[in-house]
Amino acid sequence: MTELVRQRRENVLTMLDTIVRHLRTFADGFQPKVDDEIPSLLLDDSGSEYWRVARQILDRHLARWPREVLSACMGCSVLIADAAARGSELEPGLSAELLKRRPPGLSAVEAGHYRSRSPRGAELDAIARAKRRFLERHTGRYVPYENLIYTFFGPAALDYLALASREGLAKIQPHEVSREEWRNLDRIDAQVRLDLELSALAASDGEAAKDAVAAAWGAAAVLAHLSPSVFLAETGPYVSSAREAGLTVSYGRDARVLLAPVPRSVVDAADFVRNAIADDVLDAVDLMWMAHALVEVDHVAVPHGREEPAQSERHRVFLSHRGVDAKAALVGRIIDHDAADRPFLDCLNISAGCVNRLFVYRSLARSREVCLIRTERFDGSSWCLREQAFARRLDALGRLRCREFASVEAAWRFVSESAARPGEPAALEPQSIPAGDGPYTRIEADHVLGERAVHGDSLSAHGTFLEQLDRCRARVAAARRERGGMAFEAGGAAEVAAAGRDLHRAALATAVRAAGDPDPERLAGVDLVPREVLVVFAQALFGWASTGTETSNKLEARGAADDVGELASAFVDLAARAHGAHAEPWLGYVSAMAIGLALQFDRRRTNPLPARVGRELCTGAGVVRGRHILFDVRAGGAVADFKLGLAALLIRSGVGSIAIVQDASAPVHEASVDGFELSVLPCVTVYPGTADLLGVGPA
Repeated sequence: MTELVRQRRENVLTMLDTIVRHLRTFADGFQPKVDDEIPSLLLDDSGSEYWRVARQILDRHLARWPREVLSACMGCSVLIADAAARGSELEPGLSAELLKRRPPGLSAVEAGHYRSRSPRGAELDAIARAKRRFLERHTGRYVPYENLIYTFFGPAALDYLALASREGLAKIQPHEVSREEWRNLDRIDAQVRLDLELSALAASDGEAAKDAVAAAWGAAAVLAHLSPSVFLAETGPYVSSAREAGLTVSYGRDARVLLAPVPRSVVDAADFVRNAIADDVLDAVDLMWMAHALVEVDHVAVPHGREEPAQSERHRVFLSHRGVDAKAALVGRIIDHDAADRPFLDCLNISAGCVNRLFVYRSLARSREVCLIRTERFDGSSWCLREQAFARRLDALGRLRCREFASVEAAWRFVSESAARPGEPAALEPQSIPAGDGPYTRIEADHVLGERAVHGDSLSAHGTFLEQLDRCRARVAAARRERGGMAFEAGGAAEVAAAGRDLHRAALATAVRAAGDPDPERLAGVDLVPREVLVVFAQALFGWASTGTETSNKLEARGAADDVGELASAFVDLAARAHGAHAEPWLGYVSAMAIGLALQFDRRRTNPLPARVGRELCTGAGVVRGRHILFDVRAGGAVADFKLGLAALLIRSGVGSIAIVQDASAPVHEASVDGFELSVLPCVTVYPGTADLLGVGPA
């Protein structure tokens, strides 16, 4: 470690120590409150009114904080800005294709219009600036540590980092921060970008990447304790929806979906990174996800109220093991285990909408006991060594008990003897809730000619398809009224599946008319279906399959509809590149996309309808297991490659309810698709003798 690197490390450790020591003085149940005397809406962030309110925030809030703590918080942003600048020098050719957000389905005309305007020119009003920032986020030149910066500081962060302070340093003041992308820490597409970004940058300067992660969590700890009224950027305009027709801008504090973490848990995350940063076994990616695994969420604030986050599964025992030594022996024992709870084993507990490292670390952190099964090849696995390092540190903090065993038999004796007794609480189970109408009532207007009509007049050219859509919608609605409530959820899968098949036939008929006299062998090909028809088909199926999923958030429902629409359009391009590898069952693949999003949209995990509809419609493409859709790629070949491409597309688009089934003797996790590293994909790995036990059957 050079003297410069050593000084930087001492600097970040000093800042984290200052921050943690002060925040430990707050009460355990502390949650910052809104200050009603601070104006909540400022459309123009360049006028005198903005600066008047900024001064009011300084006097009423920031001036009360110890100066050294706020200085440390801003110092964290200085360190990250410096890392970004040095990263540009070290990695000038860093490929950003997979590190940017996937461009939305936006017309090139509008994108070019806003990109050509002056970045901070007077001709740009607040709404236009919001659109420009959105387009820069999606399509602009990549900046090293961009995903880390946007996630922790907000969409305007790079603008502020470009402005030198009186000290000549690029830094972000607390009132310039927005926490709106904190919720993206629980979106798998954002996690993938962070994972790949930190991996790429750590390859050239691992210590700098660790320091940047530590600084991000240090700043987050302070920001989690400040009043929401401090964050003026969260009241300004932002792009809430992107469609081919244009961008929708919303503004005001009540127009955003914001995640409220438990402040003490964010301090724990920063403190953990401070103490683990020198561990050579752990890299920057490990520190990021181990810290995130320690963060707890209090609630998710939405435009029309407050929602509780999905409950995370907790485990009595986490089994850390080397797969080649212990997997087959453990799977059978666990399946036969008849105690009130079952130990955590990765292949039996599919990733809950997150990248693999976060899934493993979160599951470990939420276990009461960790068994390190130190077989002969345990120390030869980087995975095992990282799990061991995390478990031992959490044991030292008193958060769990870490035990070591020399064999599977010894570990299993402990598991069996300490099994939960009947009546003891097991892992958290989802509770039944009253059935709601689901998101379709929010997006139905998008399927007619109106203000937000999908593809506008182009869809009206397919009148018979629209007529069938109306009939299918009425059919599902009638069944909903007739059965009512939870009764529909129990038996409504047949009605929704039948409506999906009818609409599929209508789409094929539309393709025949659009193609004139198509080749009969290509009648089932998705390339013949007009894109606008396929988009509406996927959106309608998502909406119907989500009947009974409770949400009070219009923006979230419409955002999900936009997501599935973009996916349907991207699917056409993917299928075209596959040269027929997807064969005929495009109904199964499009259904897998829509059902995957419906499974994820059910944040409380209480609606059985999406999985039941998936079992009816995903045949030939994927298999529904629990709350996931599995793409089996063990057979290899063109079809497996197509499934991998589809899985990567879904993950990059934020659909975390997708996983692949791979063979331990030929793991595709070590490969890539179009430059996309498959190591982040949730997966089930089949070892010899475990296929039937895992319920996946032969390849």
